[in-house]
Amino acid sequence: MKIAVTGYRGFISSHLLPEIRGEQLSLIEQDDYPPNERVEGTDAVIHLGAIAGANPDISPYEYFEYNVKRTVDLLEAARLAKTKRFIFISTCAVSLGVRNIYDVTKLQAEQWCEAYRGYLDDIVILRLYNVYGEGDSKSVVAKFVSAVKKGTPLVIHGTGKQTRDFIFVKDVVRAIKKVLYSGEMLNRSFEIGTGQEKSVSELVNMIFLISGKKVPIEYGPLPYKQLEKARCPEPLFVENPVRLKEGLKLLLRV
Repeated sequence: MKIAVTGYRGFISSHLLPEIRGEQLSLIEQDDYPPNERVEGTDAVIHLGAIAGANPDISPYEYFEYNVKRTVDLLEAARLAKTKRFIFISTCAVSLGVRNIYDVTKLQAEQWCEAYRGYLDDIVILRLYNVYGEGDSKSVVAKFVSAVKKGTPLVIHGTGKQTRDFIFVKDVVRAIKKVLYSGEMLNRSFEIGTGQEKSVSELVNMIFLISGKKVPIEYGPLPYKQLEKARCPEPLFVENPVRLKEGLKLLLRV
């Protein structure tokens, strides 16, 4: 199978690519657009590339360019190449409530995926909840674990009462592979989470308990609008996901 993968230098790709190394891979990074030549002859496209998260230092137009326009460029390349399966990695905020520029661009990109359903055989959207795991440096889990390991204060933005559904990166890879190798035409959206809801404060307490260490906690304002609550509905797309406690043990090496 020939597979085009965007964002191949990213966190999720670092776990996905070793799992599909036996396939013929066409790797596409942000500088490789328009991607028509790299998509030619592909059986599937996995679109991971994006500006992730909301960053007030990045202009709205850049978000549009990278997260929306390049998704359309890729969809069109897949249409011209007659690619059978297109997997788009989105965010749970599309389902639960758009709050910031990142969410807006993912919603718009999903709408373009919907528009292309008449041109491609199978477009699958995976709406990820809060992904964490080895090699991650940007998630709240990674930042809290890093602070505890270094013995430096950790910062909770907001009250800490906001909840998230934390999903281990290996389970996200399982979800992508499940779609990639499905013998059925799925042609729909799926929520990718664990069904377990934890507040940010609960996450901190779990890290303290598992590591046996405590560091000072500082509170700061939210840098941008975020969801107050996030929990993946059941039934789960990926069965028996790694529980947060076990995932944290792996990160903390205990």
